[in-house]
Amino acid sequence: VTKGTNRVAAMAIRRSKASVGPDGPRPHFLLADARHTGLPAASFDVIRSDRILQDNDDPQEILGECVRLLRPGGRLALFEIDWRTLLLEPAERRLTAAIVTSWIDRFPRGSLGHEIPGLCLDLGLEGLSVALETLLVRSYYLSQHLFRLVEMVEHAMRTGAVTGEEGPRWLERLRQADDARFFASVAGFAIRVTKPCSHGAPAAVPDLADAVLT
Repeated sequence: VTKGTNRVAAMAIRRSKASVGPDGPRPHFLLADARHTGLPAASFDVIRSDRILQDNDDPQEILGECVRLLRPGGRLALFEIDWRTLLLEPAERRLTAAIVTSWIDRFPRGSLGHEIPGLCLDLGLEGLSVALETLLVRSYYLSQHLFRLVEMVEHAMRTGAVTGEEGPRWLERLRQADDARFFASVAGFAIRVTKPCSHGAPAAVPDLADAVLT
C-alpha cells in the first residue's frame, strides 16, 4: 500500500517482489491509496510505513487509516526523514542551505519527522517509542544515488534558489572531494506505537508483530 504516483508505486512493488527469495514467504502486493485503502477494518497485526507521510499534505489522514486497519493491540512502525538535517561537506554553507531548503519545499511535508509523535498521540495511540537514526555516507557517488544530488541542484536552479553558475559549482566541489574529505549525513525519526485494546475485540498477535518489526 503506498501514497504517490502510480509509476512510483509500481516501481516500489517491483522492487519488493524482486527481494522475495524463492523459498521465502509469498506476500501479497496491493496498489492502493494509503489514505483510503478499502481494506477491512481491524485486519492487520502490524503496519509499517517508510517515508510515505512526507509526500502527503495531510499525514493525519494516512495515520487515521492505519489506526482503522490495525487490530486492538496492533503495532504501527513509522520512519520519516527530516530533510532539514541533511549535511554535506565540503560545500559552501550558503549554497547548501539554499539548495536543501529548495529541496524540502518540493515535499508537502519534508520536515515532518519530529511532528509524528504528537500526531500519533492525538489519535489515541499508546506505548510511544521514538528513536533518532542517522545515516552517514563518506562517498560522493553513493550520496548521489541516495540523495539525488544532481536532481536537487537542478530543482534549486529551476526555482531560482541558486543561479546557473552556483549550482554546478556547488556540485563540482562535492564531486571533486576524495572519500577522506567527503561527508554527508541525514537524520530520520523511527516511531513505534500501539493501538489500545478494546474489551471483547479480537487482539493482535504480539509475537507476530514483534517478529515483523524486528
